[in-house]
Amino acid sequence: MADLPPTSPVKPAPAETTDNRPQIKPLTRRGYKRLEAIEKQIAEASALDAKALLARAQHREQTAPDYLSPEALVYFVRRADADDNMKLRDGLLRELLERCTPFLRGRFRGFDEAKREDLQQEVLVKVVEDILAPDDRADYMEVRFWSYLIRSTLDACRSVFKYPENTDSLDSSYFGEGESEGKPKLE
Repeated sequence: MADLPPTSPVKPAPAETTDNRPQIKPLTRRGYKRLEAIEKQIAEASALDAKALLARAQHREQTAPDYLSPEALVYFVRRADADDNMKLRDGLLRELLERCTPFLRGRFRGFDEAKREDLQQEVLVKVVEDILAPDDRADYMEVRFWSYLIRSTLDACRSVFKYPENTDSLDSSYFGEGESEGKPKLE
């Protein structure tokens, strides 16, 4: 076995990169991993400038080759927020929330129109707050966005039942006074 001369230290081979795309930030919460298809979408769209990324985000046909999933949109919103690119962040958020609106439309059946609108707004505000949070709570949205949205709608419904506002007990108007005093009136 030939020895290497002491003046030429062994250097590891440089990592080969086939492109100059920025590295995709890994998820840190609970070992979450993005699906390969989402990773591929992010890698392909990472090379785009802000205008092209916004244009691509507006393609909503899931079978289109340039479609960006909601999970990928969450990634790019978070990246734009970290880069202080508010115009891109707001444009991507607008597109993401537009995709959520049809999903939420039928989720709050059984409530009056005003309450449905309040619940939809509550869910959308929660989505934005979680995406823009400085911690890693939005990692799950980069893995399973629609599942996150379903859970958020259920949480909103639960909050209505947990803290009922203008509700009265069935017997709140009976105090044992008055004409019937709880007894049937016979005539």
